[in-house]
Amino acid sequence: MKNKNLLYTLAVLAICITGSGCKKYLSEMPDNRTTINSKEKVDKLLAGAYDGPAHFAFTEPMSDNVLDGGKVTAFDQVNDFSYRWKTNDIDEDGSSPIGYWLACYKSIAVANQALASIEKLQGTADISASKGEALLIRAYYHFMLVNLWAKHYNPATAATDLGVPYVQEVEDEPFKRYKRASVQEVYDLIERDLLEGMALIQTNTTAPKFKFSPEAAKAFASRFYLYKGDWDKVIQYSSDILKNPATLLRDWAVKYRALGSDNVLPLYSSTEEPANVMVASGNCSQYWYFCIFNRFSLSLRLGQTVILPATTNPLGLSWAYGYVQYEVGGNIVIRKFRNNFVYTNAEAGVGNDYMAYVALTYDEVLMNRAEAYAMKGDNANAIADLTLLYTKKLVNYNPATRPLTEARILTTYPNAKTLLTPSYPFASDIQASLVQAVSELKRREFTFEGMRWFDNRRFNMEVTHTLTGLQNIVLTKNDPRKQLQIPQVALEFGLEPNNR
Repeated sequence: MKNKNLLYTLAVLAICITGSGCKKYLSEMPDNRTTINSKEKVDKLLAGAYDGPAHFAFTEPMSDNVLDGGKVTAFDQVNDFSYRWKTNDIDEDGSSPIGYWLACYKSIAVANQALASIEKLQGTADISASKGEALLIRAYYHFMLVNLWAKHYNPATAATDLGVPYVQEVEDEPFKRYKRASVQEVYDLIERDLLEGMALIQTNTTAPKFKFSPEAAKAFASRFYLYKGDWDKVIQYSSDILKNPATLLRDWAVKYRALGSDNVLPLYSSTEEPANVMVASGNCSQYWYFCIFNRFSLSLRLGQTVILPATTNPLGLSWAYGYVQYEVGGNIVIRKFRNNFVYTNAEAGVGNDYMAYVALTYDEVLMNRAEAYAMKGDNANAIADLTLLYTKKLVNYNPATRPLTEARILTTYPNAKTLLTPSYPFASDIQASLVQAVSELKRREFTFEGMRWFDNRRFNMEVTHTLTGLQNIVLTKNDPRKQLQIPQVALEFGLEPNNR
């Protein structure tokens, strides 16, 4: 096993997912733990909760953003198994599902340790914001887990749908058994932690963008309530932080196009980029390999015929997302993140690739609000939000000369009611088409970031993947493979598997 440090030990203790190589290690309880006895130590501990892998390398190839590029000899297990929606319990790389599972529970364990230490520091000045941050971390990573390993939230079935364990305690025993809470129970606990954390963190008005701030808490709330279907709260929390949205959106149409792809890299995930609400970093060694060299990625054909043609938006204008192609006929890449190699042993020349990535953005918040307006039947405000977004994502778009109308949206997305079938009904064709317009914009804005997979799930979309020389494989609307299988090592300690 790797990374046998305090934080990894906490993760293992929190969920008891160990391989055979860990059993001897865990048979001896450590007695040299760091004592967390001050606010400064709590804050340093919490800083480690944000340092973990992203999900892009396995969520993106599961989505309809990816097809077979024909490189039949370019095999990567995470890429291949994700594209085929197969269970991958072998590769514990940080970019794999099991690696992400471990990382999320590690962050949750850190938050729980911080909360336990804070409980002993009651009365310490300014500790409330740290408690709020810990609660938000715990809520956020449980939210990510339940939206990958369980069914999407459906109020009619959430009470009986299997969720994930919601870990709220610091563990002091190596093989504690857990049960999966229901999706409803997990969402209720996330909401409890989110609301309390959001209230406590309001005092931390100078929090940097690489941790939860008051704005990041509300951006997370915007996403949480969107997935839950509470449209009023989506609008409330989104509007709270969108005071002047025109200055907060990522400007692909002017600023990024002028920069060129090389200069986009240091800015995209920077804390200096106004669009970024919260950034994180982690070991994401497979990210660029996935984008450029893997068999299953954004192929040139998919990009030119499905993702980036002007006919895929209601204004009929070119998308402003510039892409590059590294090989003739190969995959195309919208360059966003760059890897930074960190040596673990400089003399041996070994180490890990780390990457700063964007966790929450104002663009997503505005898209969430536009969708919520559409679901409320407020078409005018939904169109106003979409119009503002298009000014930043389309080349030479002038709303005064080419207004976005309901007719344009219906013409571009005429089959929305058939393609999108969430647990709640659409009241009209225009409502469904507006929601699809938002989803299709989100699809392009977050290409290579794995966000599309969550829309594939929550809208019960059918996804078809091609296989060179073989029959296509289809993920049907209610296909149980949309829920990742619980890792085998967790199943061995009592967790119930998903029915896939």
